[in-house]
Amino acid sequence: MKAIVIGILLAQSISFAFAGFDPDVERNSSNSKINEHYIAINATDISNLAAHISDNKRDIGHIFPPIPKNRTKHLMLKHCTGTHVLHWGDCPTYSLGDSGPAGGMVFQVSKDKEHGLELQVIDGDYQWGCDGTYLPNAAHNNIGAGMINTAVILDSECKSTDGSTTAAEVVSNYSHGGFSDWYLPSRGELFLAYEVLYPKAPKPDRDEHIYWSSSDYGNDKAWTVDGIAGEKTQDYKVTPNFLVAIRSF
Repeated sequence: MKAIVIGILLAQSISFAFAGFDPDVERNSSNSKINEHYIAINATDISNLAAHISDNKRDIGHIFPPIPKNRTKHLMLKHCTGTHVLHWGDCPTYSLGDSGPAGGMVFQVSKDKEHGLELQVIDGDYQWGCDGTYLPNAAHNNIGAGMINTAVILDSECKSTDGSTTAAEVVSNYSHGGFSDWYLPSRGELFLAYEVLYPKAPKPDRDEHIYWSSSDYGNDKAWTVDGIAGEKTQDYKVTPNFLVAIRSF
């Protein structure tokens, strides 16, 4: 009789134990599925992150130049003024007549030869525009004034008499060598370019045209440089003349 009672009690205990364990098993199973879900999400995130890192490495390779081999000293990475690229060590230097950062002809350099002005010839001839209008704020003749003169001319929204693009508009829309910061030179800048570059040009390549500067002279005239005589002259704003674009670097 005692054995029967003990057996019944033991069976009930086992039954109660399993009845109490079942919810935990269900919760653990549910948690496992949730964990599997988040593991899958994390695996996707890790894969995307790896691809992003790979893209960044490739982009960095395009931005930074290769490190020079056989270097004998520490190098500093520099962004040189007037260029779109980074350099290890010293910035490039230029001499008169060299090809500049944008591929133009260098006609002025600083003492350290890292900065200066470069010029590019533009095909075609164009009116100066603003016929009948004097722009005193665009009448600066000195070296360094071309950018200001060009901006003043553009802000005035002067037009040519035949509806064609004006000299300042052509140059401001010009792009060469990966740069679009060109402007029409002042009288001083244009004449300096003539003095420096004309003697260096081979005779067959020497231009004998009249070139517009950005320096206004009056209601109906603006300053030019005569490539034939090598002189600073004025011409009527309605006259189509040739152009050069310059930029500083």
